[in-house]
Amino acid sequence: MLVSDVIIWMKTQYPNNAFYNGMIPKNTEQCIGVYLKNRGTRIIAIGGYDNTSYASLPLSLLIHWGKDADACQQLANKMYELMQSAIGAVMGNHRVIDFDLQDNGPVNVDRDENGICEMVIRMNIIYERQVMT
Repeated sequence: MLVSDVIIWMKTQYPNNAFYNGMIPKNTEQCIGVYLKNRGTRIIAIGGYDNTSYASLPLSLLIHWGKDADACQQLANKMYELMQSAIGAVMGNHRVIDFDLQDNGPVNVDRDENGICEMVIRMNIIYERQVMT
């Protein structure tokens, strides 16, 4: 699964929001950056890679959302809730087994240098390795 697969799926859930892969334009007041995190522990089943049915995509979503802290928090909370309930979603050609959310909710990372509110959702998307046809 690729970050772009996640972005395409997110756009179906939030069609009016701008999503960016690995960056955000700082002059934009409302957008969401999807960042690939460092890969964690390798997932390999007993019997080797060929017997491993799932994989993990570690991501951070940066909600960069205007100067109204409540509006930023409301969107971040909605996105977090979506991740809790979207098990079974299809991204690219892979079925999501779980959104392993790393925190109890979106994390406030304060404001950027332009005063734009930012929150982060950290997760590992656990997905089936086998491509759906």
